[in-house]
Amino acid sequence: MVVTFSAMGFFLTGVILALLMETAYRRLIRFLFAFFTGDRIQFFCKDFHLFPKVGFILSFGSLAAIMYISLKHLSFTQWLKQLIITVSIFLLTTALVTYTASKILIIECTACDDRIIKLNSKQVSYDQYFVTSTVLCIIYLLIIFLLHRRSLLTKSS
Repeated sequence: MVVTFSAMGFFLTGVILALLMETAYRRLIRFLFAFFTGDRIQFFCKDFHLFPKVGFILSFGSLAAIMYISLKHLSFTQWLKQLIITVSIFLLTTALVTYTASKILIIECTACDDRIIKLNSKQVSYDQYFVTSTVLCIIYLLIIFLLHRRSLLTKSS
């Protein structure tokens, strides 16, 4: 029962963090779009976004809870190493997905002036990029958890 309440606490902490970091993540995505295309993708219109979508919130809350469950048995140095790897997976996945999407937009551009695409901030599916990145992190953490469980079973036999 203690694990359930602790995991629920980390889930709620993840939900709160998702609410706080959503604007920064949207800025990161817009920056990466411009960076990967040499400023060929430009954004117009204010990015007014009051609340994140449910998928954004639930995916980050789930990531926090699964991270707690997967890493709670590790020593501090192992925990820190796995945390750095998880954050790296998240950022690399975000960069890779953004790179691919931006290059596809440039390739599909048929009616753009001087190969510059002007996008409304609402035309980018930020939540899809975020959920993809968190799902890959969750898969990594589940593999870590299952490997740890397997090593415990092997030691006990």
